[in-house]
Amino acid sequence: NFSIFKNRISYNTTNDSYYENGITKNKYLEFWDKGALEYDNIIYVPAYGHNRVFLSSFNSNKLGYIIWKFDYNDPYKQQQSFL
Repeated sequence: NFSIFKNRISYNTTNDSYYENGITKNKYLEFWDKGALEYDNIIYVPAYGHNRVFLSSFNSNKLGYIIWKFDYNDPYKQQQSFL
């Protein structure tokens, strides 16, 4: 029998921050790449003239990817790895 953790991590492109369990007043982690375990050909793109912000592939001729991993087994260790 093992513990089941019920956490939801969401990312907001406008604030470039991750939030936990929908609590947007408390940033869980700032900057999209700090929450990524691995990524390739991805860039944060602010489109100020259109009031939009998004993640996009850097080179349109190459696929991009992001791999996320959040470890809740040891909260202290997990927090240290992102700081």
